Amino acid sequence: MNSAAAEATGDYFLFLHADSRLADPYLLCNALHAMQSDPRGQERMAGHFCLRFIRTTNLNAVAYRYAEEKTAFNRI
Repeated sequence: MNSAAAEATGDYFLFLHADSRLADPYLLCNALHAMQSDPRGQERMAGHFCLRFIRTTNLNAVAYRYAEEKTAFNRI
């Protein structure tokens, strides 16, 4: 990611795993709006998205559910 960021020329970067999907079609637009209207004018900002695992078995169901719930908490 650091190498890619060093070569990138855009104003905003989104680092997303290849097997990830953004379910909400307005998520990026809303995030960009929030960053642009931030009165603190921070040069760098980080965020997170909720996780949802697609599982084909119930193996480790508790662990996956825990990870999903943990990412659903808002962080500041």
